[in-house]
Amino acid sequence: MIKTAPIPALTAKEPADRLEEFYRKIGWDGEMTVDPSKVKVTGDDYQRILEVEREHARKIYTKLSSSDIACGINIFWCNSGPSGSGKTPGMVELHAGWVF
Repeated sequence: MIKTAPIPALTAKEPADRLEEFYRKIGWDGEMTVDPSKVKVTGDDYQRILEVEREHARKIYTKLSSSDIACGINIFWCNSGPSGSGKTPGMVELHAGWVF
């Protein structure tokens, strides 16, 4: 069974806190382990999330180059963020076993 939740708006300052906030807002309790491969958004939504996160990081890390920020944010979300293989625009798909 697939549950869905709206893609949450993020307000935390630090990038790591924003990813934690993302998971908490879709239902993570902060204790269980998240399997990001079972948390899915569409490819377009994934690209929008990355762009928003890169822009946010540029405002915080003003002494880093745009390419360093882009690389860091992209790798961070690629490793720990949701998959971009979802089918429901504007929603996060929570597939069975997304937390364990």
